[in-house]
Amino acid sequence: MLLAAAACAPLVAACGGGGQVSVSMTYSDPSNAGPFKPGDTPQLVVRVANVGPGDAPGVAVRVNLPPKFRYKSADITGVGDARTQPLDARVGSSQPQWGFWALAAPSGAKNVSYVQITFTVAVDASPGDYTIAARAHGDNTSGDVPGNDLKLTVNGAPKLSLSARVRAAAPLKGGDTATYSITLTNTGTGAANNLGLLVALPPVMTFQKSVTPFIGNASRSKAIDPVKGAVEVFYSGWLLPAGSSAGPGLVTVGFVAQVLRWDVRDQCPTHRRSGRRRHADRRGTGHGPGHAVAGSEPVVVAITDASARLSHAILDRRARCVPGMSIPAMKWPAMIAT
Repeated sequence: MLLAAAACAPLVAACGGGGQVSVSMTYSDPSNAGPFKPGDTPQLVVRVANVGPGDAPGVAVRVNLPPKFRYKSADITGVGDARTQPLDARVGSSQPQWGFWALAAPSGAKNVSYVQITFTVAVDASPGDYTIAARAHGDNTSGDVPGNDLKLTVNGAPKLSLSARVRAAAPLKGGDTATYSITLTNTGTGAANNLGLLVALPPVMTFQKSVTPFIGNASRSKAIDPVKGAVEVFYSGWLLPAGSSAGPGLVTVGFVAQVLRWDVRDQCPTHRRSGRRRHADRRGTGHGPGHAVAGSEPVVVAITDASARLSHAILDRRARCVPGMSIPAMKWPAMIAT
């Protein structure tokens, strides 16, 4: 009897004629076992098997996740299992639990009976090594039956954000300039390498020069800067350090853009009425809707600050020669490319 008790001790909390259970945990895909980074969603498998000799009723399983690991979803399969009372894990839980099953006594060619839960977790943890463990219990056990510890490594990852502002007269006219300031911030646990910033200006504006020195704690390698006259303003080669107790990694990029000059008389047909020269579109003549007053009227650019995105509402009299017509706002996505 002492030998029998010793033999079942590694697998079960209690022995007897009823079915006992074992617990094991693995990665769903052994080739995708990490390291992981914040934002990743590794997939794990926990299997609770009936090791006999009889049936194992009332089986439930619980997984203990490390801090800042959260349960997302699961897929449940099995052999020789019957679910007697459904208990499903709560999304977002750090201790997901499932139940309850009656596992038949092992039988068949493979002599197995088990329930298998393939589940996904969301990682938002700091860099380090972590352990995930599962436990099960049933009507025939005298407590929780522990499984193996599954090791998981988390590396750091950047977490980027962007803010932007503009300094300019309102409204701008041809030849006027606006100064843009765009701040890239890294509050993550890993550095952001080879970071680029692309700003697509409206077609009535062109890049003139950078405002240096750039502010922040970033460094650069193999830097690329925009050229004068460009509509697409592109900077690259930034390395933003990870966030720390001293603050985030950041760089503020400043540059000056200029509104193009032109005369609307070069774009619209003209005619005279009541001794005054006027412009008209091709659909009619006279003073009314669809006409613009002649002269060197500037293209008007209204610049607004919309959080991490700047938008330009452009009144472009080259388009249809309609005074005050507002072409839909052109929004440049201040795109971050890593």
